[in-house]
Parts: sequence; C-alpha cells; structure tokens
Amino acid sequence: MNWPVRSSRPLSRGFTLVELLVAMAILAIVTVLAWRGLDQVARARDAITRYMGEERATTQFFDQLRYDADSIVDDSDVNDPPVQLATNELLLVRHLYQPEAAPRLQVVRYRFDGERLVRYASLPLATLNAVHAMLGATLEAGDNWSVYPLDAPLAMAQLRVWVPGAGWTNREVDVIAAIEANRSLPNLSAAVATPTTRTVTGLQVQIQGANMHNPITRIVMVGG
Repeated sequence: MNWPVRSSRPLSRGFTLVELLVAMAILAIVTVLAWRGLDQVARARDAITRYMGEERATTQFFDQLRYDADSIVDDSDVNDPPVQLATNELLLVRHLYQPEAAPRLQVVRYRFDGERLVRYASLPLATLNAVHAMLGATLEAGDNWSVYPLDAPLAMAQLRVWVPGAGWTNREVDVIAAIEANRSLPNLSAAVATPTTRTVTGLQVQIQGANMHNPITRIVMVGG
C-alpha cells in the first residue's frame, strides 16, 4: 500500500478579507493625517508669505511718507497751511527737487478710501496760485496726479498730526486754531535770527492690514 508523501515545503496562505479591510483602513487613516499635515504647512506658508508681503509694502510706503515729511515747506513759504486735514485725508505741500531742474513745489495727498491707503502726488508746481488750485482740486482728474497705493488691503487706517499745544489730532479746526495763534504772536525784529515756527511738527499714520494681529503706528517729524 502506497502512502501519500508529505512535502516539507510550507503551505502558501493568502490574506483574508478582514485583513485586507484592516490594512486599507489603516492606509486611509495615514493618508488623511498626512494630507492634513501638508495642508496646515501650506496654509502656514501662505500666511507667512502674505504677512511678509504686507510688511515689505508697508515699509516702502512709510519710507515715502518720511521723505515727504522731511520736504514739507515752512509755514511762511506758502499762503495756505502746508499741512492740512480732511476726512480720511492728509494734505502736504513739499519741496520737489529734480535733477537739472529748478526747484518746484508739489502737493501730496494721503487718502484712506475704506480699504486702501493711497498717495496722490501732483505735477511740479511753479507758483503759489498753482499750489492753491491743487489743494482744492478733486482727485477725479487723474491726469493731474500720480497714484501710489499701499499694495495691501487694510482693515483700518488713521491719519493724525501733532500740533504743539493741542497734541495728536485729526481735526482741521485744531490746525487752523494753531495757525491763528501763531499769527497773533508779536513780530520780532528781522535782525534777530529766530527759528521758524511750524503749526504742525509731526505726522502719525496707524494702519492694520487684513493679516496683521495688531496695528502698526509710524510717526515722522515734519521738516526733518
């Protein structure tokens, strides 16, 4: 009688359906966790990129404001106040120096339109009558103004000036009152060298971007 010969090789055994389902579930969980991790990294990277872009644009804009403030004319140089306030707007009269050109004046307006802070600058002006006209001109005449917006949407912007005796203010009446007070001072002899009295000695701009947790405040001195 012949007995069957048993093989010494182990029998091959496949995965059961339950084992396959468990493996697929584990793989799905790992995939979801990995995707969430990558998504958070991508969101954080995008937020940092937006914040750095806002910071860079804000720095450049404030550098321009400081340059404008350094160049503001003296109160005695023009008939109108060289620094004026309006609703959500700051108006400046400054010296403009260009290579191989005679010195001129320029009217600069910083305006917050509810979302963006924009700098408007007039063409070079040769007469005080032209300065007066541009101070009262509308911004709709686009050919008369160069436009430089702060390239970042804002949640808030506040424009204020420092008036000696009144402090920080965004009211034009405070500027006018200071001008009248300066005009009422007794005239000193022309032979006596006296420093120029400025009605406004400082500018303050406070902004808060859409991606900024706290507002940024910059203060610049008028006339350096």
